Amino acid sequence: MNENSIKLYPAAAGLPWHCTIPVLRQTKHWKAALSMVTKLLNLFAEDDIANTTLYRGSKSYANMAKKELRVIDHSWPRFTFYLWPAADERRLELLSATMTLLFIFDDLRLIYPQDVWEMQDEETIRIIQSEFISCLKLPDSETSLSERERNLTPLQAMITQVIQGYYDEDLKGGDGGKDVVKYLIDFINHPPPAKTYNTLREYVDYRIVDMAAQYGLAGVKFSLHSSVQIDSPTIKRFIRLSLEHICYSNDLGSYEKEKQAYNQGRVSYIINAVDVIKKLFNLPDDVTAKSVTLALQKQTEIEIGTELEQLRASGKATAEELEYCEAVLHLSMGNTFASVVMSRYGGDVARLIS
Repeated sequence: MNENSIKLYPAAAGLPWHCTIPVLRQTKHWKAALSMVTKLLNLFAEDDIANTTLYRGSKSYANMAKKELRVIDHSWPRFTFYLWPAADERRLELLSATMTLLFIFDDLRLIYPQDVWEMQDEETIRIIQSEFISCLKLPDSETSLSERERNLTPLQAMITQVIQGYYDEDLKGGDGGKDVVKYLIDFINHPPPAKTYNTLREYVDYRIVDMAAQYGLAGVKFSLHSSVQIDSPTIKRFIRLSLEHICYSNDLGSYEKEKQAYNQGRVSYIINAVDVIKKLFNLPDDVTAKSVTLALQKQTEIEIGTELEQLRASGKATAEELEYCEAVLHLSMGNTFASVVMSRYGGDVARLIS
């Protein structure tokens, strides 16, 4: 971990830090991560298919990529700086590439004024699946891969190389690469949200899928060169608590942006714990709902710490499982910190230094 990252203490640096855990880690390879994101976004911006595959009106994958390139230093690429601090340079490059794909395809929901899962434009869906999503699944043989690569655009070739890179890295240690690819595909194909949620647990169960949390967990495994079983019964409760923490923290960071998009008619849903908690508990206003959500986040942090200490003391968890849990804790704190220091949620009005 120390070879690839450094410690950060947000509160000591005077940053707004509403967590009970004072430390996180930042990768030393952030320039390589940013370079990979830039390269992939440029390929989207220049790709003929990405330019002609429309969302609505003038909104295309290419236009989205160009927009993201203008704010790349301060927006979602910062997630890659903090989520996987154990990753070496090559593995972080790969994680940064698939993170780019995740955000490009996730922003379908943020751009469509109607339900993205109910799109009537079947031809657009077909193009997206055949030209982009298909590149996430490698052919069964090297001959088939070589034949396909001869007919790929530079963007498609890059996506294919990234996916192949995960499998190549798995040959060097661990088996997390295949998990990252699996959960990336699962996320892109995940089902639509419900109109309402009857319990907070029901909402959190869906939100864990909707925010690609399993992809993040697989990325932790990949970063460690690990073969740990993510669904091991021994660490099941720790992982569940960590997923809940990511949900609360992420939703607190994104709530105002999502609410604004909903009020302006740009999205049909507010998929956010603050909104769910406000409705479920009949809270009077957003401020109260945010306070309750933050209290849940901090309570979850306390439970995470207790569970980790019990795992260490009981001897039930293997060394590999403990290493993984500690890295998942860095993922959770990195997720929270990214919301503090990037522009994606707050924009210029939330700038820390003017």
